[in-house]
Amino acid sequence: MNIEEAYLVMQEHCGIEVGDKVRVIRKHSNFEMGYGCQTSKGKETLVGETGIVESVNKHSNSIRIGFKGGLSSWGFPFFCLELVEKAKPELPPIKVGGREVIFGDGCIKVCGLLVTKPILHEILDRLEK
Repeated sequence: MNIEEAYLVMQEHCGIEVGDKVRVIRKHSNFEMGYGCQTSKGKETLVGETGIVESVNKHSNSIRIGFKGGLSSWGFPFFCLELVEKAKPELPPIKVGGREVIFGDGCIKVCGLLVTKPILHEILDRLEK
């Protein structure tokens, strides 16, 4: 088994899943410990931040985290993340235009577009009229 294959096995067993709340606990080096990606300028500013896991890619060995209510998302290796809170029990997914709605802290993403609580309240108010 090479280092990339070992990384994928460890990521699969790290316990982090879509919907979990995680904290970035450290930065990473390019291709560190079999992680298949380089670091990006600005990612180090996310150390200490919490976000919601949007996806766990078993092929590119990256865990994508949504930050600041879904305004930005970044891929991280599992070893840079700390589980803060497991996702709530799964409800059936809601799909719009064939794409799943992603729920974050105080907002949702619908077809890749951010919808905040104030916008949701406005939509509900208009539906009641």
